[in-house]
Amino acid sequence: TIYAVLLAFVVQSVWAQFNEARVLVDREANEVADLHRLTDGLPDKSRVPLQTALSRYVDEVIAHEWHAMAKGDEDTIERFESLCWEALRA
Repeated sequence: TIYAVLLAFVVQSVWAQFNEARVLVDREANEVADLHRLTDGLPDKSRVPLQTALSRYVDEVIAHEWHAMAKGDEDTIERFESLCWEALRA
């Protein structure tokens, strides 16, 4: 019975972490979509670099950050952070 209690605790903990990650991914996706829509009202000189940076950000997240996070690869995560700051300065 102690094993059943421990197993239930572990399952609940993993499920909570999964739900938290899902909520964070949903929030980030919505924020990127909102930013992309907001840039539609800007002149081409400002809009194009911002939308390009947002597209690059999404591509990098999907191609690299998710895999790095799954493996706990801190080097890739740090490189990704610098890419995000670079995109913000664009």
